[in-house]
Amino acid sequence: MRCILCDGEDNRTISKIEIRHLVKIFFELLHHDISDEFGDISVLRFVECQNCGLRFFSPCLVGSSNFYELLSQKMGTSYYQEEKTEYEFAAKHIGYHDRVLDIGSGRGLFSKYVKGSYTGLDFNPSAVKQAFEDGICVVNESMDAHLDRVPNRYTVITAFQLLEHVANPRAFIESCVNALGAGGLLIIAVPSEDAFVSLQENAVLNMPPHHVSRWSVRALMSLQMIFGIELIALEHEKLSAIHFETYAQLVSERIIRALLHIQEKVLIDVSFQGRIVRMLARHLRPITRKAILHPTLYPNGHSIFAVYKKTSSS
Repeated sequence: MRCILCDGEDNRTISKIEIRHLVKIFFELLHHDISDEFGDISVLRFVECQNCGLRFFSPCLVGSSNFYELLSQKMGTSYYQEEKTEYEFAAKHIGYHDRVLDIGSGRGLFSKYVKGSYTGLDFNPSAVKQAFEDGICVVNESMDAHLDRVPNRYTVITAFQLLEHVANPRAFIESCVNALGAGGLLIIAVPSEDAFVSLQENAVLNMPPHHVSRWSVRALMSLQMIFGIELIALEHEKLSAIHFETYAQLVSERIIRALLHIQEKVLIDVSFQGRIVRMLARHLRPITRKAILHPTLYPNGHSIFAVYKKTSSS
């Protein structure tokens, strides 16, 4: 088994997940059976590359278009947020003369932060339709097909909350870098494996078929060596309001586990003990919420942002 980012062979299995448990928790979230997304696979391995630090699931099962359509239907506006911290971060690096390609753009919400020209790419027909109605240029087209059709057009390529969905991030990043001229920027935002997100149990939206990889600072730093690009900015967001309750629940669960001497789990816990911990944590959460209310006590938030510059030798 090779790393999906650096192609290295030195990989350590952190945990194994039974598909039936994933399907059960997804059903509780979406009220829909997604077992078809996994085919005949019964177990997933959660793996860490010892070379570049990327964590990923094997086999790398990405969600179908039907799965993502289901997510957008069931989760509504919570899936496509109007305001994102990464948009403000990225906008600081984009000028009036830049030509921006936003891959995985949804309905093009980032366009209002762009000073120059904007083109979005997305496979969700309803998102493309909404963008058209809003007068935003979003195309239902693959990145490779689009770049073949309009080569050397863009000075900035953005990928917000996308890399963690991609089965072959190495090929994706190579395509992005190849499409940029010298001095062009690649701007990435991903869920942070160095934040509270990585500690959540039963967080199936951070697992296949939704997320197939997990990105740490170390993994993002490794892109410089792998692709010959220069990291010029790296920033963690602070805990946002939309994730405050999730974090309060996580802290409460860890307190309950410590008080009851119950071992922390990795990724999935469908045990009776786990249900009790989550129930007790919900009762403790109002107290926890007050204890962490001040922003100075906030940890790193959900996402981490990075900007890379293509050098003349890339």
